Amino acid sequence: MSKALKLSSPIMLCDIELKNRVVLGPHRTNLAKGRSISEELLEYYKTHIDGGAAVLVTESASVTLDDWPYEYAPLAQTCAQGWAELAIYGAKHQCLVVASLSHAGFEGTSSYSQYALVGPSLLADVDSNELPRVATKDDILEITEAFFNSARLAWEAGLKAVEINASFRSLLRQFLSPLSNSRNDEYGKDPTLFLRQVLERIKTQLPSLILGIRLSFDELTPWGGIDQRLGITTLLQLDPFVDYAVVTTGGLFTKSRYRSNSRYPYPSHGELIRKVKQSAKPTTLVVAQGSFFDVGDAESALATESCDLVEMTRALITEPNLVNKIPSSKDLLSLSIKPCLGCNQACNPQDSRNIPVDCIINPRELDRSKSTYLEPRLYPKSLARDNIQKVHIIGAGIAGMELALRLGRRNKDVIIYEKERHFGGLIALYHQSISNSRYDRLLSYYQEQLLAMKSVDIRLEYDIKDQDDLVDLCSNDLVVLASGAQSTPLVYSIPPHLYLPDRTIYLEPERYEGASVAVVDPRGNTESVTTTEQLAKYAGELNYFCEDPAFGSQIAHTGDLMDSIRRLKGLSVNLFTFTEVQSIQDDGQISLRRRFSTDHRKIKVDFVHEIGGRVGSIPQAFGSVPHVSVGDVRVARNIYNAVSDAQKLDLYLQGSDT
Repeated sequence: MSKALKLSSPIMLCDIELKNRVVLGPHRTNLAKGRSISEELLEYYKTHIDGGAAVLVTESASVTLDDWPYEYAPLAQTCAQGWAELAIYGAKHQCLVVASLSHAGFEGTSSYSQYALVGPSLLADVDSNELPRVATKDDILEITEAFFNSARLAWEAGLKAVEINASFRSLLRQFLSPLSNSRNDEYGKDPTLFLRQVLERIKTQLPSLILGIRLSFDELTPWGGIDQRLGITTLLQLDPFVDYAVVTTGGLFTKSRYRSNSRYPYPSHGELIRKVKQSAKPTTLVVAQGSFFDVGDAESALATESCDLVEMTRALITEPNLVNKIPSSKDLLSLSIKPCLGCNQACNPQDSRNIPVDCIINPRELDRSKSTYLEPRLYPKSLARDNIQKVHIIGAGIAGMELALRLGRRNKDVIIYEKERHFGGLIALYHQSISNSRYDRLLSYYQEQLLAMKSVDIRLEYDIKDQDDLVDLCSNDLVVLASGAQSTPLVYSIPPHLYLPDRTIYLEPERYEGASVAVVDPRGNTESVTTTEQLAKYAGELNYFCEDPAFGSQIAHTGDLMDSIRRLKGLSVNLFTFTEVQSIQDDGQISLRRRFSTDHRKIKVDFVHEIGGRVGSIPQAFGSVPHVSVGDVRVARNIYNAVSDAQKLDLYLQGSDT
């Protein structure tokens, strides 16, 4: 008899039975409006409640008006109505909705509130360099009361639980940490005092309210700060007031590790979670947090009794219906769940553009009720959507596979042609060079799903030149061009014999092994990091040029910027920022100019690669049959656009063209 998954089993939290062990944690969405829970944010949360998670923790709400950490940050004072609606909806679907309460302290910004930031000591934030004023005892008492008033608002709105943030970007963590608290008063001599007062005030006045704490147990700064011993000691001091504790890592100098990307081992701090579970009192539930991307990892943590619940926020953003797809027994672990890439590219929208939370491999807005830009002008006017007999997809990259998958689920006859011996296009190249890459999981997901579909015929090593190469092409068939883009210089004039295309970089490293290579980067995105690291493994000398003030400027919001710079320095890459390439000669001599200066120099190299130099090219050999293009073959872009193109076309073929 198969053993039931612990992840799917119920557990008691105080007097409430949770239907399973899965938690959606608090995360920035950029969906709040007027500092309150907007209708769009309500719908976002309801989608996840429908998905089956037992616990949903709302986006952290500031407890005071002067705390405004980012433009669309919620304010507890204006969240009561949204909390009330979520309380009712959550109860209806057996989901415990928890209000997250926070104060960012000096890790916030004064840009929106125009109030000075407040901190435990006269110490500037390492990101913004904004110097706060030192919190007085009156400030501490007022903020303590603000936490209580916010918790009371949540309770009166119908919520049964609140979670106090003493972790990522938190004033309470700043008081706990020796790195940021150098006070000489009682709040310096006893760093836990402020947090204890907050928790005690809430628990004393609202004894029936479930009280959770999100706590950094290790700031990952060996020279000082909160370490594991201090973190566990702090929890023990908080035990009388806490019903559950979320185990996090990261601090002032290691903010990216709170939500680390897949380049780090994942889950990111399993052994620490185990230590906390062993140390906590039996009545305190321990919630594992830290890159739990997969059901298997979450189940393993629970099965070994390392924790009681598991926070799977990014996995749930990728697949909101993940919990409903989890099988009831261990015999059924082959799941049709899109795997989270751990890329932080769209689900971690911490930049000035205020992009709403999304997922690059599962775009949130693309459904028949919301999509308003299906671009029917790009599709053949003569296309009789109701009478398509078969769809021929040329190319098994992301766009081609996504379209084949969606059509196959509707039992449409599909033939997908790929000239290589494997699926994946560019992604199949990239994942080989990235440590801990999860691209292979995405490719395996597509492959397993497509191979299991009887209506999808897969033809590998088929190089389609024109319509005569297609199998049994009929007049009422549709041809979809998804063959990708060609690697070529687009911004700088590079002599052809010097240019290194993507395929050569990844498949023929012997061509440039030991040679001097220049990377010219006009984009500064994730591709910049991946390709530069791949070249650095084989090139004898690698010079990187960009006009930006920093390498990979577009990846700052993913949390990988500083780490990627460290990796490249470790690979002995010469980074030239603020540098303009003026010309590249046939003999490999590159003329450079330092921006905003009179500094000029010349460097001689053997090969040159321009990051992101790819151009779409729609073949002209299909003019006599109905055909459309998706993905890079039309315009070279990224994974998100490839998936979006495929989903839009599928919606159009279903009859949605508004």
